[in-house]
Amino acid sequence: MLDLNKNLLRQLRIKTGIVSRISKDISSYQDEAGIQQQRLDRMKEEGQDEYDIMKMGLVVQESLMMVPHCVKKLVTANADLEEFLETLPDCDGDLEAEETEAVSLIRKAIRHCQESKIIIKDYDDSNQKEN
Repeated sequence: MLDLNKNLLRQLRIKTGIVSRISKDISSYQDEAGIQQQRLDRMKEEGQDEYDIMKMGLVVQESLMMVPHCVKKLVTANADLEEFLETLPDCDGDLEAEETEAVSLIRKAIRHCQESKIIIKDYDDSNQKEN
């Protein structure tokens, strides 16, 4: 049975939470930029004031500028979590055994690592298409 001390469990929760939060931030900034872009397009179609259109364009750019910053943070946080997972005792057998708090947290951490790799890859792929 996998038995991790409270400090290791706490660190695992924190590191997993950081990866989760940054992933959500990236999604949120992308969604916000999309919504603002739709508003900007509508403003252009309606022929609204050029100053307002310019300001809305800046709002879109600000949202889009946050994505690369968050992706860099996600790369670092994900590497930190993966490195931490490697330092934990071997728990392959326990992952298939009973569902303890430690096993549950490890599964969650592994899932977040995999999901963040997909986010990073998608971001890298979209940037390569633009260049």
